[in-house]
Amino acid sequence: MVGFEADFADAAVVTEFALRLAATFAGELIAAVRRHPVLATAIVAAAVWICQQLGYLRSETWRRYAARVWELAQPLVEKAGTAALEQSRIRNALIVVEPPSGPVPEQIAARYLARCSDSLTPAELRDALAEHGHKIPATHLKRAMNIHCGFVREPGDRYTIGHPGSLSSRSTPSSCPERKRLTGDAPAHPRQS
Repeated sequence: MVGFEADFADAAVVTEFALRLAATFAGELIAAVRRHPVLATAIVAAAVWICQQLGYLRSETWRRYAARVWELAQPLVEKAGTAALEQSRIRNALIVVEPPSGPVPEQIAARYLARCSDSLTPAELRDALAEHGHKIPATHLKRAMNIHCGFVREPGDRYTIGHPGSLSSRSTPSSCPERKRLTGDAPAHPRQS
């Protein structure tokens, strides 16, 4: 398909160049005829007389030349028809790929982990996403997180997003939505008076 369109573009450029050249030549010829009408008339009359003497103005000569031009043009016409059929066949064979209507599972997992302050295992992430209406298998999440460079694997088959987490991981992870404070915040102490 790309090759056909490239050939078509090349042919269009060549045709445009030839038409511009012919238009420029015709414009210059008309300007010369207007500047020198007597000389132009004499040249045209002489050309017609020479063509008549050589037999170029006879009807059978025109028919013979027309047949010869058609013979020369027929392979080009057939090639253009074949190319058009091939282009139509290729266009019909193309598969249109629509983008997904919503975020893909990797994006859902990344968004959840970005809002979450703790690293999670694929099973914990699966359960957390299921609470929000996204049913994604843990094996799919693990495969996607291993492949994608935005996810960071921590010890204990735990994953976070963006940067490596701290070396001290919690033994019992807390659920992200219920957490009151972020990891690293200082604990609240009562004021001493």
